Amino acid sequence: MDKLQPLANPFIKEGGFTRLALDHMPNQIFWKDLNLHYLGCNKAFAEVVGLSCTDDVVGKSDYDFLRDTSMAHRYREDDQRVIDTGIPIIDRIEHYDDAHGGFGVVSTTKVPLMEKDQIVGILGICVDITAQKMAESKIYDSEQRLLSIMSAISHGIQENDCTGTITYANQAYHTMLGFEDGQLIGKKFWDVLATDDDIVLMKARFFALLASHSEPTSLIVKSRHKNGQLIWVKADWTYRRDVDGNLLGFTSLISDITQSKIAQDKLDFLAHHDALTQLPNRTLFNEITDKAIKRARRENTMLAVIFLDLDRFKNVNDSLGHSAGDELLVSVAARLQGVLRDTDMVARLGGDEFVVLLEDIHDLTRVRLICEKISRSLTTPLPVLGQTVMIGASQGISIYPNDGDTVDALLSHADAAMYLAKERGRNNYQFYTQALTDNIRRRLEMENSLHLAIVRGEFELFYQPQINLFSNQISGVEALLRWHHPTRGLLSPVEFIDIANETGLIVDIGRWVLQKACNQLAFWQQSHVAINRVAINIAGMQLERGDLVADIAEALLFSGVPAHMLELEVTESFIMQHSDNPVLWLTQLRNIGVHISIDDFGTGYSSLSYLKQLPVQKLKIDKSFIHDIPHDENDMAITAAIVAMAHRLGLAIIAEGVESQEQIDFLLGCGCVEGQGYLFGKPMQASHIEHLLSEQNTVIDSQL
Repeated sequence: MDKLQPLANPFIKEGGFTRLALDHMPNQIFWKDLNLHYLGCNKAFAEVVGLSCTDDVVGKSDYDFLRDTSMAHRYREDDQRVIDTGIPIIDRIEHYDDAHGGFGVVSTTKVPLMEKDQIVGILGICVDITAQKMAESKIYDSEQRLLSIMSAISHGIQENDCTGTITYANQAYHTMLGFEDGQLIGKKFWDVLATDDDIVLMKARFFALLASHSEPTSLIVKSRHKNGQLIWVKADWTYRRDVDGNLLGFTSLISDITQSKIAQDKLDFLAHHDALTQLPNRTLFNEITDKAIKRARRENTMLAVIFLDLDRFKNVNDSLGHSAGDELLVSVAARLQGVLRDTDMVARLGGDEFVVLLEDIHDLTRVRLICEKISRSLTTPLPVLGQTVMIGASQGISIYPNDGDTVDALLSHADAAMYLAKERGRNNYQFYTQALTDNIRRRLEMENSLHLAIVRGEFELFYQPQINLFSNQISGVEALLRWHHPTRGLLSPVEFIDIANETGLIVDIGRWVLQKACNQLAFWQQSHVAINRVAINIAGMQLERGDLVADIAEALLFSGVPAHMLELEVTESFIMQHSDNPVLWLTQLRNIGVHISIDDFGTGYSSLSYLKQLPVQKLKIDKSFIHDIPHDENDMAITAAIVAMAHRLGLAIIAEGVESQEQIDFLLGCGCVEGQGYLFGKPMQASHIEHLLSEQNTVIDSQL
């Protein structure tokens, strides 16, 4: 087998190995003589300068290839320096325009060519770094853009490493905390971002995140400006990693939320406090009391809830105006706070209702003591708009756990006890008892039944005769409502009229009474029953609502009854409580033609000057003055005075509650000619009245 022959000398024989290697290199390679003319180049260089053959470069200079002569001149200076000094130029960054109109960047190295220790030329190698420079330029532009954004953004930007050391902070972050640029770098972020109270929390949070690798979240923390001012900041943390995913630390967006925190705190305060008195409202009271109940349950202690309703507050509002009422409520709040311990709480539920929470109660002595202090505090004159007013408070008390184990139960039971205090004269306090709940339940049942009573036809009018005391004949009747309750039997208004007034049902009930009484009177007329007049009680709410005139006109129209046969009774107490309006109201009724009587006269303290203004025809003496006649001289004197006054004013007079012949004799002696009472007959059904009249007429006929 023949041996391989060695390759010929590549530097001597054209097309040898060296030429082959040079032309396959991607870098541009060239060599020049001492006159800086090209002696040769590789294929990569020839393509850049636009030559189809590497031999075409021989004898040419840079001026032959470069359109920019200043660039060619700079290349020539560099070449000459290498030849003159023998010192290579390493990695010189140069820009060029290629023959195809393109643009590039190269890293050029130029070294002297030596032969026998003599410089005979220059060798150059150009590495094209255009793509690298373009990438670096993009990275640089991106970094500059990011820095520009981070510098311009109003939020703070912070970067820290895994030890918590700040490695970057933008201008806004420095300004937010009152530092000069660069002063935050190198500090632990919790030392500059959190106050002493929150440093431990923030540090623990940071290292817990590092250990758990859980997703970072926002953190709101109280911080401090360098000048000492407290601020609130929100930090949104995100992980910062390298290209391999290794954790470098955190990047945080820091926002100054002081103003929004102040605004939110104000909203939270308003949501949980009364805007007028600044006391806790019902929502906050419920929250605090619920926690107090749980503590009391754990510690086996008692707590008390005191429900207060101001007495005579409406009088202040009505007489002095709502601004006076507001000032009074603020003063009351201050008084209540003044008699309580720091551990107790007072809240305003609304209107003139307040509630007090007393914790850690061991017996009822302390509760009584607080209630007495409250009473003394609120009965002391209070300044209002330059005046002093006198009020008081009705207080109801419920005790945990005896009276309930929830906030609602304790409030409800204290409220019920408060109403008992009002019923017992106001300005006192009452403890809750189970009987109150029973009464409330019965009251609710009564109210529900009362709503259905008209629809179910459960009401009936009874009639009590009114007697002419001289002739002992029936002069009229008073219509009195009775309720055939489905379970409790026949009920008088005493058992349900308060509920009817409170619920407003009295208006519908009163309208029914009017229609029923007029229809009954029409029937009696048609049947020739000698009833000259029917008296009907009118509730105050019927007058206040303003529909009474229309209701009466409608009842008279559909029944065909003459207006003068209808007598409306209005209590003296209602007239005196509404002294501004009754003259107008009663005048409107009088204009219809109906008669008007003042019921329960003598109990409302009306004056003669006011009485003579009222368009009334009759006074009904209250039975409380008749009951003890002839045994009580004061009642006899008052009754005689009322009768005399009625005669002087030209008013008819009737006494109610007549139950003995002695009372009849006294009334006749005074000049009172009409009476009503059990002596003559209890309230009875219409048919019984008709029978009574029939018997009366029979007696009269027999006497004739």
